[in-house]
Amino acid sequence: MINLTLLNADEYQRYLSSAIKTYAEEKVIAGNWKEEEALKKAEEEYTRLLPQGEKTEQNFLYTI
Repeated sequence: MINLTLLNADEYQRYLSSAIKTYAEEKVIAGNWKEEEALKKAEEEYTRLLPQGEKTEQNFLYTI
């Protein structure tokens, strides 16, 4: 059986650190960002898109 549960704060933090790193790497590989600026820009994007983290309104983050 597959269960979906909303991410809690600890799970979100683990997800976020991995997601930011991966997103930054993908942007560098695609040639969109320079390596030295990529992590900062990725962090800024996640902050803009999810300003209240896992509790950002109209965003539903689940773990499977």
